[in-house]
Amino acid sequence: MALSFTTGGEKSGFDRSTFLSAMQNSGLTDVQSTFLIKRIVSAAPAWDSLIELSFLPNKMKDAYRQLLKIRLARL
Repeated sequence: MALSFTTGGEKSGFDRSTFLSAMQNSGLTDVQSTFLIKRIVSAAPAWDSLIELSFLPNKMKDAYRQLLKIRLARL
């Protein structure tokens, strides 16, 4: 998926519109793409649980949670 669209040459250029564009290029409708975003966001509590169960040091767990929060906010 990462190679199927451009984000202006920036790693931080990924946002909701970029995601929707990539999904459209992949053949999904807007309704399907929006549903996919909702499923990704609703899975966040499960991701948090998995992060907590991981063998990462607590400092890295916190950093991972923060990164996840930032990325989910973009959607």
